[in-house]
Amino acid sequence: MLLWMRAAVIVYALFFGLLPFPGLQNVATVLFTTPTGWALLIVGTLVGALFAAFSFAISAFSVPMLLEERLDALTAMGTSHASSSWNNLPVMLTWGAIVLALSCFAWPPAF
Repeated sequence: MLLWMRAAVIVYALFFGLLPFPGLQNVATVLFTTPTGWALLIVGTLVGALFAAFSFAISAFSVPMLLEERLDALTAMGTSHASSSWNNLPVMLTWGAIVLALSCFAWPPAF
């Protein structure tokens, strides 16, 4: 979570520099009406997608593996990443698309 928040701050700083945050009442206007805001949305979405893909890759097999066998978390995450990234890539991409679609169309939000 801390790494994700740091990435968000860095992406914001790359596009807005030292300008202060415009405040919640003006954030939608700044993001959707300026070219800098659109660029921030696109790059921020791509950075978030990288974090989501990494989280999906390390957790797809590691949680069931930890429940089934007696392993440490790092071994389970490494095995999960290797299995999902190379051996089962088409299946994992399909499953990731299903999870994305279900989470985008879920209402009300789960949080």
